[in-house]
Amino acid sequence: NNSNLEFLYLDNNNIKYLHELSFSKLVKINSINLNNNRITMLNKEFINLTKLENLYLSNNPLISFSNLGTVIKKLDLSQTKINFENFTIINDLTNLLDLDLSYNKMNRNILLNLNITRFKELKRLILIQIGLTSNNSIKFLDDFKSLEEFDISDNEFRNDDGIFMQNSINLKILKLRNCS
Repeated sequence: NNSNLEFLYLDNNNIKYLHELSFSKLVKINSINLNNNRITMLNKEFINLTKLENLYLSNNPLISFSNLGTVIKKLDLSQTKINFENFTIINDLTNLLDLDLSYNKMNRNILLNLNITRFKELKRLILIQIGLTSNNSIKFLDDFKSLEEFDISDNEFRNDDGIFMQNSINLKILKLRNCS
């Protein structure tokens, strides 16, 4: 019986498939790390995990997934190859504080469709090497008053008008490495 388990690390295990009841008895689980596996689809694996706040899915060839629940605060979807054009499940994560979408193919329209601006309490946003080309791509981020860390490194980012993140009054860390 693993009902008291709070942290589960399943990274680097070559996992391809999870049964929808895989985590159902983990009522106290706070964090699940599934990074670096071969998972392509997730359906209802996390739906009843009311304590799950941290979910790491980086470097999985995810095609689609649905219903992550609503309590997740930290979500890592970097290097997942998800088709973000049709990906709106993230909009249900109203408690999100930390989001990493790095190393995925994206553009301004995709970012707008994801409706990231609904996460008014978002503190950390990582968008490394996603194909941003100018500050117009992220102009909508000016509304994030709570954002403390923002990383858009390795994008062909140009600050054409010289105005950037001027309304982000809580911004403490801004990473613009290798932006040309």
